[in-house]
Amino acid sequence: MLYTDTDDEKHDRGIDGDWPKVTFPPARALTIEELHKIADGFAEGAMRAVKAGFDGVEIHGANGYLVYQFITPSTNLRVDEYGGSAANNVRFAKLICQKVRDAIGPGKLITLRLSQDGVDDFLGAWPGGVAYAREIGAALADCAADALHWSSFDWTDNRDPNSDVPMAKAIGEMSGKPMLVNGGIADGPSAEAVFDSRTGVAVVVGRPLFAQPDWPHIIRSGMAYPWTEFDRKYVIQPPVDLATKYPMDRRIPDWNPDTSKRL
Repeated sequence: MLYTDTDDEKHDRGIDGDWPKVTFPPARALTIEELHKIADGFAEGAMRAVKAGFDGVEIHGANGYLVYQFITPSTNLRVDEYGGSAANNVRFAKLICQKVRDAIGPGKLITLRLSQDGVDDFLGAWPGGVAYAREIGAALADCAADALHWSSFDWTDNRDPNSDVPMAKAIGEMSGKPMLVNGGIADGPSAEAVFDSRTGVAVVVGRPLFAQPDWPHIIRSGMAYPWTEFDRKYVIQPPVDLATKYPMDRRIPDWNPDTSKRL
């Protein structure tokens, strides 16, 4: 089944009748040759980004995607040098980072994004909890990335019943690399908590910035601000005022899914 099956989505895609079924073949392990080919693709993409004027790139090793699937023990079932231990599980991520570094040189920034949850499991937790995070950090100490980026819904929630150490802090301490911290940061105090706890050198925000484009300026000023309760559906689409609601009914009656007929 396709990812979404709402009537609005069918309308926008121009689908009549039942949703089409999608049958996927059984999953298989990538060969070593394929791993290197994919890593080369990351490097090629990084070179294009640098040529386009970017100061660096981030390798997406989080949130359920391919590199995450190697780092996460529950999805990495390999028994070769790319699976079976924390050091082996991050080997593919390190391969990608090294190929990217070789491609863009030493003067451009590389960050590696990490998480223990993904689109396949929003409440995912690493087996071993903080102990596994420390192993991951130690294994990434010699990674070609300049910094590591922890991505989560709440950076303070490590989902480990045996420890209250934030995952980003554990990884940063063991890797010796600067940590960028994301998740549950919506205002000044929640940003300062990252620094007060010595968990990261920078905070990273996404949706709060979409909801309020002046977020960095408001936070930096220290001014009091009447923040609207955050909702992950929150979007900006002027001139509609989305300060207090998310419009669920935006259907355009004459929408034509044929892009060749749009202006």
